[in-house]
Amino acid sequence: MRALTAWWSALFSARRLPSLSILRRGKHRPSRPGLASESRLINATAQAEATSIPIFGARRPLIDQRGSVAGFEFRLPPVVSERLAQQSNDVAIAAHATALLVSMRATIEAGRTALIALPIALLSRPAVLEAIPRGVRVAITDADQASMRTEHALQTLAALSRTGAKLGGVGQAIPAGDFVVLDATNTTALRLVEDVTGIRAARGKIEVVATGISSIGDLELLLNSGINLAAGIVDTTTTVLERTPMSPRLQQICRLIHHVVSDQDLVETMRVLRSEVELSYQLLRQANAATHGQTRPVDSLDHAAMLMGRDGLYTWLTMLLLTGGSGRATSHALREIALSRARLLERLAGYHTTSTTSRSTMFTLGLLSLLDVMLQTTMADALDNLPLAPPLRAALVAKSGQLRPALELVQALESGDLARAADLARPYGGLPSVIAESDEAWAWAAQAVRH
Repeated sequence: MRALTAWWSALFSARRLPSLSILRRGKHRPSRPGLASESRLINATAQAEATSIPIFGARRPLIDQRGSVAGFEFRLPPVVSERLAQQSNDVAIAAHATALLVSMRATIEAGRTALIALPIALLSRPAVLEAIPRGVRVAITDADQASMRTEHALQTLAALSRTGAKLGGVGQAIPAGDFVVLDATNTTALRLVEDVTGIRAARGKIEVVATGISSIGDLELLLNSGINLAAGIVDTTTTVLERTPMSPRLQQICRLIHHVVSDQDLVETMRVLRSEVELSYQLLRQANAATHGQTRPVDSLDHAAMLMGRDGLYTWLTMLLLTGGSGRATSHALREIALSRARLLERLAGYHTTSTTSRSTMFTLGLLSLLDVMLQTTMADALDNLPLAPPLRAALVAKSGQLRPALELVQALESGDLARAADLARPYGGLPSVIAESDEAWAWAAQAVRH
């Protein structure tokens, strides 16, 4: 017991915090593309590597009207987008678009939405057309230009339809299009609501996707106003939250977490748990699920606590804290984003050879990074009753310290700010390595929320 106490004290020092070991049992690897797709990706990557343009792109989570992550918006690197804006005919641009399109197949095969916005001239290239995955959403960036009315453009649209892609326009609908993409970067949410009303009046039930939204409040407003999919910033850095007091149940969970950390023999923890009928039932169910296959069921709280241990109890209570933030319309998506952040930061911990920060500390950093948004309060209030090591509290509350750059890295990836992400990714092997790890983290998080 003395050794366990010493281990637990070290666990909650500035060096370590527990992670979600229970969820890791359901670890999920993303499916691999078929051999033909993989071959095309290798060829496209080789072409792109022959240039000075980096071969990666951003993917931002798309949230649907149910408040869940429905898929991702894939974006080309800024330097490629700049060349496209200059109407460059550089072959490297087509190679990058082809590589990004091929990489979207895993998202579609997982049953999720994959969205990309490209100009009609680039889409007309044979190599790009061949790489279009069935079911991908392709938004035409120059839908309002005269180039869309040429015979060549119409032939390209027909060829895209034959690939099984869903077609839409950026800013306005295209003939026989499936959706419209509205960019919220330089406008207000209320103006977008007006735009949606006009689009629906002209095109009926056509789907509308909004990207570049600057706050979680605007994102939820737009989803509630009839927009089908939305992507934007979900952190408190640009979000004004409605401050609401933490519910009595969540306060009780925070107290239990504190008991788990500080109570050496769990006596007080179990006493409090016995007074909470719902939590007692959930603990027994969790313990039985964790010991599935054993002949003897777990039928007492003491037995459940013994089997789960302090690390397991902490994990279970922390997850209850996350799932308790269900007051938002997007709470399900926020949980998945928090889990993907936790997984990514945990994996990146192994790259930073000069850092002494543990994987479990990085995992906890990502896991709690959206707690204030989910609970609709300030981060200081959300973490007020939680025992956290000083570096974690500094990163989450003061937005400073040695752990803060890692959190800003995942935020930059989600917002599509690749220039910022590339700078922050240097200690972790560079941006291509971080994006590869991000793909695995999203697949793992999707599996975790289903369980």
